Amino acid sequence: MRIPQTLLVSAFTVSTLSVALADGVMVSPEIDNPSKPWCYFGKPTSVIGVPFMPDAIQVTYDGSIYTKSAEYSIVYGDQSKPVMQREKSFLNGWIPIIRYSWKEDSLTYEAEAFTAIPSNETQRHNTTQWMQIKVTNTGSAKQPSRIGVGIRSKADKYRLGPAVPVSNATFKIENNTIYRNGKVLAVHASGCQFDAVDGTPYSAPFQGITHHMTPATLSCIAWKQKVLQPGQSETHTLSFPRVPVAETASTVISEKEYNAARSQAITWWETTVGTNSRITLPEKRLEHAHRAGVVHSMLGTRERKGKKFQSDGIPYPNLFLIAATEYQDVYDSFGLTDIYRPNFKEYARLQLENGLFLDTNLSHGKILLSSHGQVLSAISRHILVTRDKEFGEKIFPMIEKAMDMIITSTQKEPNGLLPPSTPYDAEMIKGYYTSHNLLGLLGVRSAIRVATMLEKEAKANEWRSFHTSYEKNVTKAIQASAWKDGYIPTGLYSFITGPESRKGFAEYRTDQDWDNNLLAWPTEVLDADDPRVVATCDNIRKLRYREGIQTYRNGQHLHQYITTNQVCQYLVANEQKKALEDIYHILLHSGSNGASFENLIQPWGNRTPSGGCPPPHAWGTIRTSQIIRSLLYMPIGGRAGIDPEDRDLLLFSATSPSWNHPGNRVAIANGITEFGNINASMTLNGTGADYTFDNHFHANATPRSLRIPIPWFVQLLSHQSDAEKIRIHDGVIYLSPDATELSLTWKEKPKVHDTTFQDLLTRYRMEIPYIWKTTRNNAPQNPEGFLTEEERQTKPQPLSFATVKSAYQHEYQRRYQQYLKGGGKPWPIEAPSTKPTPKALPQKNNSELPLFSLTTGKKVTASSNTLKNHPPSNAVDGKATRSSYWAADGGPRNDPAWVQIDLGKTEAVTRVHIRPYYGNSRIYKYYVEHSPDGKHWDKFIDHTKKAAPTTLEGNDYRFQPTDMRYIRVTVTHCSINTGRALLEISAYK
Repeated sequence: MRIPQTLLVSAFTVSTLSVALADGVMVSPEIDNPSKPWCYFGKPTSVIGVPFMPDAIQVTYDGSIYTKSAEYSIVYGDQSKPVMQREKSFLNGWIPIIRYSWKEDSLTYEAEAFTAIPSNETQRHNTTQWMQIKVTNTGSAKQPSRIGVGIRSKADKYRLGPAVPVSNATFKIENNTIYRNGKVLAVHASGCQFDAVDGTPYSAPFQGITHHMTPATLSCIAWKQKVLQPGQSETHTLSFPRVPVAETASTVISEKEYNAARSQAITWWETTVGTNSRITLPEKRLEHAHRAGVVHSMLGTRERKGKKFQSDGIPYPNLFLIAATEYQDVYDSFGLTDIYRPNFKEYARLQLENGLFLDTNLSHGKILLSSHGQVLSAISRHILVTRDKEFGEKIFPMIEKAMDMIITSTQKEPNGLLPPSTPYDAEMIKGYYTSHNLLGLLGVRSAIRVATMLEKEAKANEWRSFHTSYEKNVTKAIQASAWKDGYIPTGLYSFITGPESRKGFAEYRTDQDWDNNLLAWPTEVLDADDPRVVATCDNIRKLRYREGIQTYRNGQHLHQYITTNQVCQYLVANEQKKALEDIYHILLHSGSNGASFENLIQPWGNRTPSGGCPPPHAWGTIRTSQIIRSLLYMPIGGRAGIDPEDRDLLLFSATSPSWNHPGNRVAIANGITEFGNINASMTLNGTGADYTFDNHFHANATPRSLRIPIPWFVQLLSHQSDAEKIRIHDGVIYLSPDATELSLTWKEKPKVHDTTFQDLLTRYRMEIPYIWKTTRNNAPQNPEGFLTEEERQTKPQPLSFATVKSAYQHEYQRRYQQYLKGGGKPWPIEAPSTKPTPKALPQKNNSELPLFSLTTGKKVTASSNTLKNHPPSNAVDGKATRSSYWAADGGPRNDPAWVQIDLGKTEAVTRVHIRPYYGNSRIYKYYVEHSPDGKHWDKFIDHTKKAAPTTLEGNDYRFQPTDMRYIRVTVTHCSINTGRALLEISAYK
């Protein structure tokens, strides 16, 4: 688990964060519309865009588009009702044209938005977005239609980014173009009428303060109004830049231009992503998630300061080396070399002189081992799949340095393992990480294969000799560390957990299962039929799962994507049912367009991550894509390929019983692998299946055999193939690679579906229902599952996504009713107000204080120790709340920090109101100065000798009229930490 940058704040916010994450609220099950695509999240975030943008374009939970520069929101009807549409889909399930619809009375509304394909790098740096809303009268009588799109700064915390000050901003509307401070925010098609704010027609340029605007106030609303005849439609079209652009001659846009940009976007995405690795599945939720996963990840790529790299999405805007293997595997399977290969420059930059790949986003300023094996295996496997020898020669020195690091460092350790590490993230232990050595061994094996491909025999032989000893050391350590039940722990030999491993970290925040289960795939350190593989996964299933997926911190938070490790082990071990159950639950915990999340969702809670860690999580979506691909094909065997004569191609690794209907088809077209391009299909006929294979293997990379597992829910009656060789062993059919056909006949096992639904309910109820804070070997016992008599009578259902969703909703409803009986109230999910009313803050004399003052929206600067995510503009944004404040860190020397405001001109001030951050009985000390020129200062308020805790009311100072242009507040002390924080600084005449 990685804490997003937005949550990496000074210690004075920790108590607030703890409350936010421990409220235990639930959403009403009524939020789920059965007629729309399933969306797990209560408040989902999605994105639109193109690869290698500097930043993402967010699609908010209600349906607005947020660029960090502005937010574009839809309102409709006579009451200017804001849109609230959780369920949004991509076009065709994966093309990033975001779409949603709703209906009121006889009017149907359809909205969509997308980013135009840039024609050059300049346009990529500031893309153009298009939005269109179509209203259709589906009734039999004429109906008035009124649809509007307005602009605001930021509605609420479920938009990750700043709120641009609006009080002092100047807005202008001219020729259907919206300007803010002279820069273009949006261009609308002709035929609009404009309101400055809702209910106030636009007549002339205005300042935000004129209409008492807050960042959440919807302004510059463009309305399209028309009486629609039955069957008639009206469209509202606009375009807008990611970042406002300088005022230019007005450009008239039209629906024709919209359609042209839309067609171009569809063509580009279909050409780029729609050619390779084309999967067909009877369950479209799975089929679409495969391609949507790679699209979400592509939208997570960034270009900043001339550097192109892969980020992990909205909350993680930097390159994480720990994710290298999954990005490589999936991008290469789609043939997306141009998307993946730019990362190599960053890999080279982050490789130290001793060869270590340093994951600076995990190392906390230290030089430590965290992601070395991941990068070594990723760059090597990229060469193996692309077979690009020229590029392989170019990066081989990087591989050599990485191998030297492994060889040198393991030789220094008494047990021959990679060096121990500290609790940086992920497993969070102090000692020898199991995963470092599993993935280190995979890296060594991959490097050997590249050396062999490039005909560097001396180096390959040298590395093979080292591999022999290192493999023995790793397998010896696994044998010595395995538990009696076969579970392979997070660390090898003895390791340290809890506060002793990292100061301030309780036991439950350490020793977390992460990559220690990557035993049989892709590392192949253990054979797939080694009982320790399934034992490890089953142990994790028993202790870590909540809502059917893995958790982090012993049940504290759901962790969707790390569950994919379990799936891969179950697939190669031919535990098809467990693999499918986990895949369906991973998809259950995704957005309606396949968006994944990282962390920070409480089990059986509000189904929404913290506002600072929104979906989509790019690493999660690429891993989802990977496991769905793995349902159809996986290279396996030969010790990860260093013994090529023993390497197989696993096809159709798990078959869902819900697919077992005549005419259903499962297929892969042009799947790119190290063997070549894979083309295979399975057509079900009700009593069996017919398989076809039209693979195009490389001449010197043909698999030993094709492995086809027999579906787990059937009894095989007969088989026939044109393969030269065929054998059946442990439920798997092995065909020689010349096979082009296979026909199976089977019958379903008796009663195989009778208790599918009931078993899912029982599993939920056997999960440990709280955060357990003991060591792993003292973990609590699972509770006994139970079923009501009515549940026992549920009719048989085959395992499917629909069955898993139904079981989850049933169990959530049961717990929700208990929650209501205990006094709980549904967590509200509603559209943010478009007309927020500034609220008066309670004062000691009960007088109402206006939210807007002389300081609101004015130019403001601050000391250099200001925290990035709490800028000084927050102290003059008119919001005296703990969700918007200026903050700085005094550091080890407990330095003061200051905020300085320029009122713009000299004002006769009679009143200043200072509202420090409050809570936990903290005491702030500060003083206030004023200046006519920003150079000569007079102190007029001294709060450095006060000892009373800060409060919601803050401190209100009144005095005789005093001329001042600049006001500076210097905070010198906080009683509970080194933080300095102010909610708001207000001044009045």
